Amino acid sequence: MTILSHFQAIIDWHREHQTPVVAQLRPGLKPDKIEKRAKQLPFALPPEIKALYELHDGLKDNAPLFTSFTFLPLGEVVAEYELACEMAEDFEPPDDAETQDPEAYWKPSWLPLFGFQGDYYLIDAALGLRSPVYYRVGTEPALPWYDNLSRMFKTIRSCFEQGAYFYDEDQILAEDFEKANSLREQLNPRSAKLGSSEPEPIKQELDEQPDGTRRLTTWFSEDHYIEQFYGPDQRKIGQSEYYQGDLTRRDSYLYIGADEVEITSENLMGFMMTTKTRGRITADGSVETTHVQTFMQDQMLFEQDLTKDDEDEDWDEEDSDDEDAPAALPKP
Repeated sequence: MTILSHFQAIIDWHREHQTPVVAQLRPGLKPDKIEKRAKQLPFALPPEIKALYELHDGLKDNAPLFTSFTFLPLGEVVAEYELACEMAEDFEPPDDAETQDPEAYWKPSWLPLFGFQGDYYLIDAALGLRSPVYYRVGTEPALPWYDNLSRMFKTIRSCFEQGAYFYDEDQILAEDFEKANSLREQLNPRSAKLGSSEPEPIKQELDEQPDGTRRLTTWFSEDHYIEQFYGPDQRKIGQSEYYQGDLTRRDSYLYIGADEVEITSENLMGFMMTTKTRGRITADGSVETTHVQTFMQDQMLFEQDLTKDDEDEDWDEEDSDDEDAPAALPKP
C-alpha cells in the first residue's frame, strides 16, 4: 500500500468508529495553495507530502490523530519550522548531553508534520521517502522512530485496528503503550528500540489445584496484578489483568498442535475489541506470530498474514512478532 492509502485507512477507521477526529478534519488544499505556503520553506515539499495536504490540511484545534499528536495544518508546519530554526540558532547542548552534535537536535532540512506542545514527528525533506520519521521531544536529540512515513502510517493504522490505540468510555484517545510499541518495533526494524517497560513485581503467589492446574498471581502494585493460568502439562492456558479491581484484559490460549497456539485477547477498556493471534511456539517457549485477526462485536475489522512478504514498501525483512508467552510455568 502507498503512503496515501495507509493514511486514508487511518481516517477511514476514525469515520467507521465515529471518533471526534472526523469533525476536526480540515478540507484539503488546492495545489496552488500548497505551493504558495511551501514557498516559505527553504526546500521543496516531497510530492507525497503535497498529496497528503491535498487530501486534508491537517486537523483543527490541535485534535490528536494518534496518541497526543495532531496532524499539523501546512501553515502551522511552516510556522513550527521557522520557530525551530530560530531556537536552534542559540541552542547549545548541555555539557552532560549524550551528544554534542547540533544536528542531532535540529537540521534545517527537517520538516515537522505531527506535533504536540513542542514535540514533533519529523521527516528529512532532503531524503524524501527514504527519510526515517524522527521523534523529537523538547530539546532532546531526535530518534529515528519509524523507518519511513509509509511505515509510520502502517504502524498507526495497525495500532488502531489491533486495539493498541482506542477511545475510552469518555471518548478520550488512549494507548496501550506496550502493545503499541511492540507493533512499532515489529514494523520498523531499523528504528529505535526501547527496553522492557514492565514494572518489577512486588509479590507472587502460586496456587496449585488437585487436578494439576495452577494459578500464578503477580502483583505490581496494590491496584495492579496479573493472574496466569497453567494446565496440568504446565502449558499456559490463560491470563487476566486487573487495575483497581477491574478486569481490563483477558487472554485465552488454544493449542492447535505441539508447536502452534491461538491466543484470544479481549481488551475490556474503551472499545471492546478482541484480537486473535496465531503463532508458532519456538524452542525457548516464546510465540512467533503468523496471523492476526481483530474483531469488534463479532465483526472482523482487520486481518493480517505475517507469513507473506510486504512487497509494496521499501523493507526487505520479514514481518514478525516475537510475543512473550511462556509455554512453561515460571518460578515464583
